[in-house]
Amino acid sequence: VMVSETWDYSLKNLERCKNEGASHDLWPTLRYVPSGFLQGMQQANHSRNWPPPILWGSKAVRTCFDAVQASFGNQLQTNYEVWNQAQFDTFMSTPAIFVDVPKLCDSRSVIATCRMTMLLSAGAHVIAMDSNPDDQKNYEELITFVPQDQLFEAYEYAASLPP
Repeated sequence: VMVSETWDYSLKNLERCKNEGASHDLWPTLRYVPSGFLQGMQQANHSRNWPPPILWGSKAVRTCFDAVQASFGNQLQTNYEVWNQAQFDTFMSTPAIFVDVPKLCDSRSVIATCRMTMLLSAGAHVIAMDSNPDDQKNYEELITFVPQDQLFEAYEYAASLPP
């Protein structure tokens, strides 16, 4: 049974689906689902000087994690223990600047839209490694995108600003 529509949060994924379907007579309608604002989110704590940066996710699937960690002087914290709203609310109560590194450290990878929706809705400051350019455009002026070798420099700049 063929589905009639495919919805995805990434323009890169939709382009891949479109290319795959080019040789087929029947292909589902492709729809882009942009990130949105979530009302009522626990707001990020900006009440004091910034602690070490945090990567929200598993370091195991980020092949460049050791290099990124070294560039941060081994001060990059990781948290892979947020699985529900109560845990997220607690997570947001600690002042933090979030560093996002895509899975497999692929600078053409998709952006973790669900994670970014939550962080941005909470007013969090996010520095991310460059991602798929088409997807990245949707977050201009909301997320600081830089190449992998400039993540620490971008963090230092952000941490030098008042909370």
